Amino acid sequence: RIKTAVGQVGDIIQQISGQHFGGHSVGNIDKILAPYYKMTYDLFYEKFKQVGASEEDCVFYARKESYDELKQSLQGFEIKLNTIGSSRGSYPFVTTSFGDCDNDWEFDVARAMLEVRLEGHGKKGFKKRLIFPKLIFLFNDEKYYSDNKQYQELVDLGIECSSKTMYPDWIGKNHRREGKFITPMGKHIQPNKYELKSKRCA
Repeated sequence: RIKTAVGQVGDIIQQISGQHFGGHSVGNIDKILAPYYKMTYDLFYEKFKQVGASEEDCVFYARKESYDELKQSLQGFEIKLNTIGSSRGSYPFVTTSFGDCDNDWEFDVARAMLEVRLEGHGKKGFKKRLIFPKLIFLFNDEKYYSDNKQYQELVDLGIECSSKTMYPDWIGKNHRREGKFITPMGKHIQPNKYELKSKRCA
């Protein structure tokens, strides 16, 4: 489930931050989490199907429930990184990048990252926006200037988030290498066939 996957990413970040100085990155976090988000959707879909819901209702409520779980997981992820210090006594200095989306599941993860940062944490009327993880939007101009309305809406949400919270920062085509975006800052975690693999960023 997505909540387990997000929790694991948070634990890995804390372990890495306690073992070296400086920052590190979780590159393409939308691509890392998307398969687990899809599996969560499938679980909810089967749950509603078993109780006799129509196909339309199964799709609608499964998407709603899985997205709610995704956002709650990312809220907990932000809180963990801003309240639990590493073994060195500091908070994890971490960058997460997202935005070069290829399917609906990745779009939802990227959208949820932005919405969670915009909404902040705390009681209504006293919400505060947290600092970590640092957000980086991987802006793909080829997708933006195409007819991909979904991507254009995501970019618009990213611009709104930047204007109100200072993040995300933006990376464009000059940060691509061999057709892939390079996320800056220290150790680099990126998806490799949906597995988490530690890798040095050149």
